[in-house]
Amino acid sequence: MKDEYSHSFSRHDFFRFTTALSSALIIIAVLSAFSRVSASAAGSELERHTTEAIAAGGDSAPASNGSNGLSTKETVKAKEPARPEASSGLSAKEIGKAKEPARPEISTRNSELERHLADAERYFKKAVELDKSNPDSARVYYRMAIMHYEFIVKQGHIRNGRLFYDIGNAYFRAGDIGRAILNYKRAAQYIPNDANLKQNLEYARSMRKDKIEKTQRQKVFKTLFFLHYDLPSNVKLAVFVISFALVWLLALVMLFVRRGAIRVFLVVSAVSAVLFAVSLTVDAVSASRRPQGVIVDDEVIARKGDAETYQPAFKEPLHSGTEFFLLEKRGRWMHIQLDNGSTCWISPGSGELVRIAG
Repeated sequence: MKDEYSHSFSRHDFFRFTTALSSALIIIAVLSAFSRVSASAAGSELERHTTEAIAAGGDSAPASNGSNGLSTKETVKAKEPARPEASSGLSAKEIGKAKEPARPEISTRNSELERHLADAERYFKKAVELDKSNPDSARVYYRMAIMHYEFIVKQGHIRNGRLFYDIGNAYFRAGDIGRAILNYKRAAQYIPNDANLKQNLEYARSMRKDKIEKTQRQKVFKTLFFLHYDLPSNVKLAVFVISFALVWLLALVMLFVRRGAIRVFLVVSAVSAVLFAVSLTVDAVSASRRPQGVIVDDEVIARKGDAETYQPAFKEPLHSGTEFFLLEKRGRWMHIQLDNGSTCWISPGSGELVRIAG
């Protein structure tokens, strides 16, 4: 009888050991995968810190004298010790202290990208200095800075949040609200929690001509499922990984300790893991099936079909900065849906997608 009991205990003990080992390996694998994803999103080949602007909407109205429309509460962190005025016709609340950007080591094969980055920073700085005294010349320099920044994106195939953030700032100061919003949204794919970026994006949105309200159904859904809509994908991924790891950890603990509290935590962790897994799946499906875009032309006549011969879809044209979801492409024409649920077709080149192919 004693030998039989010992044999039974030994088998049960072996089962516990193998379960614990497999659980530990799963937890390590999940955490390792998460750390690689986080490092990939945070890092970049050409991470640098150039000009950071907070265009926070103040009490004053945007200037109407041909300036780039920055608020009086704007904060600009310039590279040099000099404190130039921030924008034409508007005083700045504060010009940040100068600091050299933390420039990464760039290999010889990327020397051309390094040169374009230096030129972009130099032109941006020159534009900031001319903002108040000569706004027309300032806009020319902003455009030159944009040209070099976009070379890095298109020819260097560099993708990172700070780069798109700088491009958005340059477009905003040049008075191009549509492309400013477009690049702020691109930056948000990499640095979704950046406070400056959020303020800039919201302020740029407030300057759009088109005020398109979301449908009542969308507002209800956003209220009920606020965690899905309000939390960035990287935060949801972190919560999912932690919840998933806790499920296995608590299940392992229950093999040795059976208490009601542990079972409650196990259920809560499992529900959390499932909910955030569903949310991440919805995000991924939505991004692939309904890509986001922004109108970049100053004005575009939305039509009922994919040709100029079709009747206008709305009484008024759409304007720069209006955001949309892509439903379909025919040639270069885009079939889009606005935030209020309305659909229309826009002509080639009048809108751009947030996600860049390649």
